[in-house]
Amino acid sequence: MQTITFCDAFTQKARRKIFPAADTLLFITDSLVLVTAVTSTCCVPHSFPVVIVGLLLLAGVAHLRSRYTDTAHIHSVLPGQRQHDCVSSWLTSFRALMMLTTCIVIFAVDLPIFPKESAKSIKYGFTLMDLGVGAMTYAAGFVTGLQHRSTNSSLFSSGILMLLLGLFRLILVKMADYHEQVIEYGVHWNFFFSLGAMFLLHSLFVIFDALDEVVWGAAVVVLGFANHFLFHTYDFAEFVFEAPRTNIFSQNREGFFGLIGFVILFQLAYRAGRTTLLCAEDAPRFFPRWCLAALVGFISVTQSGISSSRRLVNLPYIFMVTFLCSAVLHIQACISKIFQPYRPSPVLLLLNRYALEAFLIANVLTGIANQVIPLDKLNSLIASLLLGGYTLAILGVVKIMSHCDARLKRVLPSPTQLNSSSRGQKTVTSKGLSRRLVYSTPDQSPRRSNTTFPSIYSP
Repeated sequence: MQTITFCDAFTQKARRKIFPAADTLLFITDSLVLVTAVTSTCCVPHSFPVVIVGLLLLAGVAHLRSRYTDTAHIHSVLPGQRQHDCVSSWLTSFRALMMLTTCIVIFAVDLPIFPKESAKSIKYGFTLMDLGVGAMTYAAGFVTGLQHRSTNSSLFSSGILMLLLGLFRLILVKMADYHEQVIEYGVHWNFFFSLGAMFLLHSLFVIFDALDEVVWGAAVVVLGFANHFLFHTYDFAEFVFEAPRTNIFSQNREGFFGLIGFVILFQLAYRAGRTTLLCAEDAPRFFPRWCLAALVGFISVTQSGISSSRRLVNLPYIFMVTFLCSAVLHIQACISKIFQPYRPSPVLLLLNRYALEAFLIANVLTGIANQVIPLDKLNSLIASLLLGGYTLAILGVVKIMSHCDARLKRVLPSPTQLNSSSRGQKTVTSKGLSRRLVYSTPDQSPRRSNTTFPSIYSP
């Protein structure tokens, strides 16, 4: 992920010299490079050094080629990008690459080319797919720290949308008799239900945060102790792993018990986003603190012999996801600052803005492919071509949606409609973060970031 961001930032001017800013060829070229790099790394981990060398060589070729290209058509801002988005480009890159990797992996896991050690762990362990679930939760909580602020109506809107999507997925899966692993979330539960519950429960934590940071912190600590004692003192872990599924609760025990850990992870990400996005230009200063705190927490809980478990969403898992996501964001922020102003690739901008839509399209295509194609019997070449075509199809559909300005979130009232009076300046009511947020215009550039993080960061 960091190599892709580095090459994207390093070649941004060169690519804009080679291709007209509005040229579809730029989008196609970036899509092919991104899809090839991410699929190769996910499916053939040993190819990682080759991918790095290839990306660096392509970056060098782009720079050499740009020397002989006319620069009259270069635009200061790429299509679909607003000037003030450039400050938060590290977050754009992180969310887009995370979503691209997620879309690829959920399909690749059914193919013979995907390494089984990267699939979701059964009981304990930490794999690529385990990280993906946590990273999506972390990203959702991180951007909520600034986007929703203390507006319960917008949290309610997002939560209801996720619950509706979860219900829609459940109905489709049961109607199509689609085979799924019940040990992931349960018989009826799915990740959309977890996301919806996280948004709805977050409105309660917003009230705690408005009272005082200490109250918010105490609530998170209580949840942390509850998580720890349930699984490692009262042995509810064995209930989650081995109990028979006799009623609605036991059938969906992974979803119910995992929700406790996901809420904790969401809240930690919310606090990280709340402190970092208020000073986005100084982001590299904040992330090392979060990395250190998460690492200390991970070492503390694992010293007692507790292993990480995505199925339980226990404390070692929460701390590991927090550490890795904070470390990646720190590197992304440093790259963005070195190549300032860094404007991400149009493909990354599109994936960031249409992240939810891309994830839904990926789920639909994965379900259709599993129903009509014997994926486990494909040879490596056909599987690789199918995976590449599947990923390009997602990008193509999202590109069409962007051209038509179609957004799934318009099904429900937007936060702007629900809170039309919250324009201009808004004061954060938390005593520990009582700084004023100013909705910026492109010509404002103070040291403390006045960047607006608009709806493109909606999870």
